[in-house]
Amino acid sequence: MGLLYAYILTKDIKYIKGAAECADYLLGKNATGYSFESSYGYKTPMNFHHRPSYSDGIIQPDPGFISGGPNPGQEDGQQYPFSNPAKSFIDVMGSYASNEVCINWNSPFTALLAGVDAVLGDNSPVDFEVQTSVNNPPVINITSPVYATKVGSDQPLIVKCTATGADGISKIELYLDSRYLGSTNISQFEWNLGSLPFGSHTVTVLAYDSKELTTEKTNIFTYYPVSAVPGKVEAENFSNMNGITTQNTTDTDGGLNITTIDAGDYMDYSLNVMKSGTYRVEFRVASAAGNGKLELRKATGLVLWSNTIAATGGLQKWVTVSDTINLAAGKQTLRIQAITGGWNFNWFNLVYLYPTAVQSFSQAETGNTLFVKPNPVRSSFAVRYSLTDLSPVEFLLFDVKGKLIGKHKLEQIPVQIGEFNWTTKNKLAVGEYSIVMLQKGKKVAECKVIKIAQ
Repeated sequence: MGLLYAYILTKDIKYIKGAAECADYLLGKNATGYSFESSYGYKTPMNFHHRPSYSDGIIQPDPGFISGGPNPGQEDGQQYPFSNPAKSFIDVMGSYASNEVCINWNSPFTALLAGVDAVLGDNSPVDFEVQTSVNNPPVINITSPVYATKVGSDQPLIVKCTATGADGISKIELYLDSRYLGSTNISQFEWNLGSLPFGSHTVTVLAYDSKELTTEKTNIFTYYPVSAVPGKVEAENFSNMNGITTQNTTDTDGGLNITTIDAGDYMDYSLNVMKSGTYRVEFRVASAAGNGKLELRKATGLVLWSNTIAATGGLQKWVTVSDTINLAAGKQTLRIQAITGGWNFNWFNLVYLYPTAVQSFSQAETGNTLFVKPNPVRSSFAVRYSLTDLSPVEFLLFDVKGKLIGKHKLEQIPVQIGEFNWTTKNKLAVGEYSIVMLQKGKKVAECKVIKIAQ
């Protein structure tokens, strides 16, 4: 309207042409491709923030409405597919920030069109044909991925959609993050997206009917990593985080590490735990000053393990710290919580510790057998054995590198089945060990021992 008055005052044709460009924008010459006037154009909003139109049971909104249009403020809290200011629009009823009907813009829009027509029009009478039937555009239903949901990398990433229309469906175009993927003429289809970068994405379906009317629908979704364990989980493959950034690492395996960790920061990791039981959890960390503290928590907030990180010689001088934890099988989220900061984090590894069965022996059993109980071990454990003869027997305790940690010898063997206590106190570090039973210098049985924290 300001441009119309500028033309009236100056008679400079550039102002009326500028006003016409404003009308062009409102009628479809814009970044969204929408004609923001209902019932005018091939692609118009169908779900205005206008309760009478939305609840009258008729697919089409009242004709002649003008939508509020793109609004980067997004004050309505809806899930917008785009944050770019010129594309910050969504055709849903709840979007009062971008798709509301209001006299504030409907009346100046009417004045704008009348003014442009008065100067640039051909003076022909305006005579609109009265419609006796409504030609509705296609209706699109995207069933996967569901709007504003999260999809894990352990699931197939498939677009499932159905488009229907009274005039039939001539073509459907599919877009991912505004990038054209392809088209189909099948009204009910599935499209495999393969693997995507982790983060927020949009999938857009544009359907044409045989009358060339179109409907567009965009679903926003989040693609997040799900790591199968046992196995290594890279630090950057978090499903949620607070306050952290990534950087290129100089660690031996390269890739990215987490940095700028402060107190209160956290990283959530979605896991698919294949086996329930005891795991050795190994953290790859670096610290210049030391005294950083982390906690490994369940989604309930239960702390599984905590550790204070000593100085390693620099933020790219990497060491591995470890402990044992118990995990149930199935999908779950673990959180690495920074209690104090000043440390970097590159990966963590979950190693399944195969338990040794606890068993009792009967006098009728023969053979050389060896068991430990309880297993995993905290401080002390019982060694139970059975022998084929009563020769002296020696028990050797080794760590995973084959280093001899301790020994126990029995000279007098009164019966074939026996038991004794082996107290470790605090001499054993957390990890895996093995006990070898020797008779006459020959190994006759072996048993694995899992040492966990006190």
